[in-house]
Amino acid sequence: MDASKQPGITIDSLLLVESHFKRSPAIDEASIKIDVNFKFQKNEKDKNLIQFSSVAITNGDGSLELSIVFYTLYSLDTANENMTIDEFIASNSPQATMYPFLRQYIHDLTLRAGIAPIILSPANLTLAKASPQIEQV
Repeated sequence: MDASKQPGITIDSLLLVESHFKRSPAIDEASIKIDVNFKFQKNEKDKNLIQFSSVAITNGDGSLELSIVFYTLYSLDTANENMTIDEFIASNSPQATMYPFLRQYIHDLTLRAGIAPIILSPANLTLAKASPQIEQV
């Protein structure tokens, strides 16, 4: 891999595949819990990677429930290939690529729902990189 070049990976699809939102008129915003997860399906034959990014937001009393799942299809740009799929996952790039999309969707949804916008704080995506959930297909 040449560190001075772009990864040679393209995003072929970015889809919201699931969205669930429920709120009560009064929400205890102090007890909000946010859980972000990334899972991968790798296909060596087709040289592509499917990423499932999910976020679940709840609070202790059930007055707020939000869950979303995004699907992203990455593939190698054979004309500009610089990284393997494994190197791309190890570099933390898929998580870092998706995080702004997740943040914006949650912010916009909560703002439109008439509650204080929930903004995903900066995250230590290196923790997600330490043990990525990868399924070979």
